Amino acid sequence: MTKEILLEMICREYDVSTDDVKGISRKTNIVISRHVFCHVAYALQLDTHDGIAKLINRDRTTVIHSIKVVNDLFIYKNFKKKYNSFLEKITHKCM
Repeated sequence: MTKEILLEMICREYDVSTDDVKGISRKTNIVISRHVFCHVAYALQLDTHDGIAKLINRDRTTVIHSIKVVNDLFIYKNFKKKYNSFLEKITHKCM
């Protein structure tokens, strides 16, 4: 799987466009999808912080912050459940 394919999958899951994620919008659903993309892409070792940041027109520090935000969100059961469900879905598509 490439980070570009992952971005498309996350955008479909959160009902946003890739241009939204790459853009400057700070709407909640777009920001969450951007954070989740950064976290999953890094967790799956698809690229470095710099490479992930370049795809979404951000700085590497934004990617690091996004990873921290998602880790912090894991305390909420609903978020963790949806995140794990999504990870399971994409790992099955990769096999």
